[in-house]
Amino acid sequence: MSSSIAPFICKWSDAHSKPLCFYTQKELEFHVYNDHKDLAKLRVYNRGRQFYLCPWENCGKQRNDISQLKEHLREHIQQMPFKCPICISSRFGSFDKLERHLIFVHRDSVVDNTATDDMTKQEKGDTFEGENEDYVICKAFAKRCDRKFIEEQKAFYGLEALDL
Repeated sequence: MSSSIAPFICKWSDAHSKPLCFYTQKELEFHVYNDHKDLAKLRVYNRGRQFYLCPWENCGKQRNDISQLKEHLREHIQQMPFKCPICISSRFGSFDKLERHLIFVHRDSVVDNTATDDMTKQEKGDTFEGENEDYVICKAFAKRCDRKFIEEQKAFYGLEALDL
């Protein structure tokens, strides 16, 4: 993925005019726990019962007390935006962890023994003019990664013209 794309997104409903993106899970966690710390505002009453409604976009889960809500919010904050392009079901919190997974779990699928330089199946020096090696690798990953996420990130950063 391109280093200009921040994959950790705060999806706190009605809190931001546009989604806030962060480069690490720790940055997102810091933001949520500091900028959205007034959880008492999430208290709702229904049929005489008090509960707390999850503010995360499209979630709507209810918890009986603030401590349960905080625990539930950790699930949203622990985002796993990096999808394995080979086994599809595996997701990771960082590109490094995905890379480690690809090397150790899918060794035969990733290591190319056909004399090509990398998993993009291109020979050394076989890039289009103006394309650097990082871009070519990102392009190869993007072909097999979560398209919706890539398109959202390209739109957010104004990179619609970028061909990934």
